[in-house]
Amino acid sequence: MDAERIEARLTIAVDGSHHAGHSGFGVASESGALFYGAVREGEDAEFAALEHALACYPERPLLVRTDSHEAILRFVSRVPPKPSNANVEQIARILAALGLREGSAPVEFHHVRQSQQQDALHAVAHLLSFLGRTGRSLPEGDLTATAQMILGAPRPDDAAHAVVKDMLFPSI
Repeated sequence: MDAERIEARLTIAVDGSHHAGHSGFGVASESGALFYGAVREGEDAEFAALEHALACYPERPLLVRTDSHEAILRFVSRVPPKPSNANVEQIARILAALGLREGSAPVEFHHVRQSQQQDALHAVAHLLSFLGRTGRSLPEGDLTATAQMILGAPRPDDAAHAVVKDMLFPSI
């Protein structure tokens, strides 16, 4: 990748969350943009986050941080899914979107091993996916401040989990 594209490349983190039949996605950008939402039934939450990021930044080269082994397998190694895979259509949509970007706005993936790396941007995406899954929200200013707190924490994943815990079990 040439120097101009590397300078224009935007780093984002994507994450998906699924629990008890509910799924949500989160996208955090190094530019400070934060996106989250619910995932349609039957779709992969991590893939939904990636689809959202590709739609938000169609002309921008991206470095995508994900903890999804499945995403790396499908979109980096290009291992095709089994026909019985429930996400075949979703995978095809993402592959098509990635194909349209080749040459003009390439996408590079970085596999985050969150339990070992404590990747700050991914920790923010993790919190956002929880918000998307549960339908909870934080006021705009509070969301930005919370994201900044996580980004600056010595152990950002632990900080994100503490926010989730406080939302689930507030002090009385």
